[in-house]
Amino acid sequence: MFPFNVFPFKHFALTAVIIGCTWAMPAAAVDITGAHRTRGVGQFSCAQFVTAKSEDEALYRSFGGWIDGFLSAVNFYEETTFDIAPWQSTDVLAEGLSAYCSKNPALPFEEALKRLVEDLGEQRLYGASKLVLLEERLEDGTDVRLPIYEVILERTQQTLKRLGYLDAPITKAFDAPTRDALRAFQERIGRPETGLPDQVTLLFLFDKGAIAYQRDIPPPE
Repeated sequence: MFPFNVFPFKHFALTAVIIGCTWAMPAAAVDITGAHRTRGVGQFSCAQFVTAKSEDEALYRSFGGWIDGFLSAVNFYEETTFDIAPWQSTDVLAEGLSAYCSKNPALPFEEALKRLVEDLGEQRLYGASKLVLLEERLEDGTDVRLPIYEVILERTQQTLKRLGYLDAPITKAFDAPTRDALRAFQERIGRPETGLPDQVTLLFLFDKGAIAYQRDIPPPE
């Protein structure tokens, strides 16, 4: 199970226009104080989101589309933000929201997503970066195509170096020393030793709560 309980969601006031929503719904609230109108499934509760995940695939996909639209709005309206979630897929973010919403069922889905956006802030991509496609064949014969921003690959190398896994120059390239460092890191956190910067590996590498968790794991003998 992916350890999304490490996400420390916080409060966040976002004044972005919501785009990309899949359903048209009545206004949630509009008044002279400037309260905004929420469209689509953002009006739903966390409980409804969690229920949709297990019982209504079409509605759950609608939530995914709403997440994409919301994050696109953040990227468009927030200054110095090119990509608020530069390595996290929509599926990964939805899983994290599901875990959080399970503990906060009465919370509006929009509010849960706002809190996630705040948590993502420190990892945002401030400017455009080249997208690199990693193509690897795993030992079991599985072919993997993994897109990653060059700057995220650089951050990966920097973090591996800081944690003592990488003893080589920062190259911004997916080279042999980086693969070996990732394998060593994956071994320590109990993940499959693919040497690839997959989503779970990057969570443990970048998230503060996850970093604290992996520090408590005894190093390999």
